[in-house]
Amino acid sequence: MANEDFRGPADEKNDTGTFLKRAVKRFNRAESAESENRQMALEDLEFKAGDQWPEEIKASRMMEKRPCLTINKMKTFVHQITNDQRQNRPAINISPVGDKGDRETAKMLKGLIRQIERQSDADVAYDTAFDSAVSCGWGYWRIETDYMDDNSFDQVLKVSRIRNPFRVYIDPDHQEPDGSDAKWLFITDLMTREEFKAEFPKADPCAWNEGTIGDEFEETWATETHVRIAEYFYYESESRTLLALANGQTGFKEDLDRITSAYIKADPSLVLNERKVEVQQLYWCKITAKEILEKTKWLGKWIPVVKVIGDESDIAGKVSYAGLVRDAKDPQRMYNFWCTSETELIALAPKAPWVMEEGQIEGHEQRWAAANVKSYPYLLYKGVNIGGKPAPQPQRQQFAGPPAGVVQAKVGASQDMQAVTGIRFDATHQERAYDESGKALRELKAIGDLGNFHYVDNLSRSLRHTGRIFIDLIPKIYDTRRVETIIREDGEDELATLDPGLQQPFQKSKDQQGKVQRLYNPRLGTYDVTVTIGPSF
Repeated sequence: MANEDFRGPADEKNDTGTFLKRAVKRFNRAESAESENRQMALEDLEFKAGDQWPEEIKASRMMEKRPCLTINKMKTFVHQITNDQRQNRPAINISPVGDKGDRETAKMLKGLIRQIERQSDADVAYDTAFDSAVSCGWGYWRIETDYMDDNSFDQVLKVSRIRNPFRVYIDPDHQEPDGSDAKWLFITDLMTREEFKAEFPKADPCAWNEGTIGDEFEETWATETHVRIAEYFYYESESRTLLALANGQTGFKEDLDRITSAYIKADPSLVLNERKVEVQQLYWCKITAKEILEKTKWLGKWIPVVKVIGDESDIAGKVSYAGLVRDAKDPQRMYNFWCTSETELIALAPKAPWVMEEGQIEGHEQRWAAANVKSYPYLLYKGVNIGGKPAPQPQRQQFAGPPAGVVQAKVGASQDMQAVTGIRFDATHQERAYDESGKALRELKAIGDLGNFHYVDNLSRSLRHTGRIFIDLIPKIYDTRRVETIIREDGEDELATLDPGLQQPFQKSKDQQGKVQRLYNPRLGTYDVTVTIGPSF
């Protein structure tokens, strides 16, 4: 980490000004490290949206009133990957680890995660981030906590989408593709001044004076109507004492209840071993350029923002991200140019004229003059020329068509796009000559899909980290006895009782009506996360 990284406690050893100054330095580090990626990604998104002609060429053609066509294939190429992912969604699976995990509790956790995803429309968050990764190189979603309803103190987890990935600024020193090892992260946001004053009546409605490429209002942060704020996740080191007790339990001294602490104070021999540990505590705060609006400890050990990437390249330590659009730009521009040239040549070609002897249409000039624009049931002509000699019937000169070179260049550009993206809509004429069967064409498509499998595989890695965040947070958020709905493998609902006071991970009991209850303690046991891809049960 660089020297500007903040490690000490902000409340005691550093005043607010120093804390914010160091936060801004971190933000500027992320902005500087990501600036080139952001610029290219923004160009990719604009290109995907249809802005595919260089401005000077477009302006020149418009002045000359020449066609400037855009046959945008980029969205279709992107949708080939994203829609295939929607048909075969990766799913988070939980499995017990060693003798400390319980298989039934693992099934419950898996069903609870499904319920969290369903309630929070997690598929929207995943699809948005994946589409962004395929289009421009990376995307994000986040895990948040919220109260179950307005009449409850129980909290639940939810997955929220981050529609604009340019709002997120992540520690540039992170190495993992899912961002799980990031030490800090910012999420910027816009609030109306009325909302800001209502939520923070004592705060100064100044703007967070930082912004960069792709972020909304990047050049006008201080507006008359909106205030820019930033959410800031960061770690602080805390020195804690780890104890090994005579009853076999291990834990931090600071977390002991009063009764256990009194026993230890009366009989120090109950502590078999102890050592100092530097624990990384995660904090969340909301800041402006001048003050900290909110600050709290985050219960989890990972920053709850998950990154998903497209193509990643590390050249001499400089990391770049790209999506499907990046390398397909030139073939798409070529395709647009040759389509425009073909259209222009056909449009400027003269109408196919009639060739006849002089005097053959005498008396019928008006009909023949309109023959190129109107459909007459018949056209009259004289079988002799102006000299009275016999003449053949009038003949139309056929249009030669666009030059073969233009047509071939357009086909070549289309094939180049398929070669660069690895996506083929259909087989070539040569391949059809060998076999027209549907099975053969599906096999050809499967071969093409291999060229883009890394996008779905990267999504699976990000979902695996999401599962780890869930497993870490569920015991801390669902910390009271409650009945939760879980979703089984077959999609059916089932009720499960979460009881943090249970002495074992899973237990069956009967209620007063004699019905079997399934009780779970998510705090006990160790669990791992895997991701499967394919149709559901």
